[in-house]
Amino acid sequence: KLGLTIWSPLASGILTGKYLNGIPENSRGSMKSLSWVADEAQKTKAQVQTLKSISDKSGVSMTHLALG
Repeated sequence: KLGLTIWSPLASGILTGKYLNGIPENSRGSMKSLSWVADEAQKTKAQVQTLKSISDKSGVSMTHLALG
């Protein structure tokens, strides 16, 4: 009897690898009102690169790994 509301399980796209090569135009990370996304992407870049390495080796998408 537990209910959960999950907010942003992919960390606004950070865990998909979307921001590994910079902040794409017209993305959440480029919006001034959501500047924390770009900041968080920079802070977690090493961890996300590790996730990408695992994803590349396993053939499982980063999205699926992050959600699993």
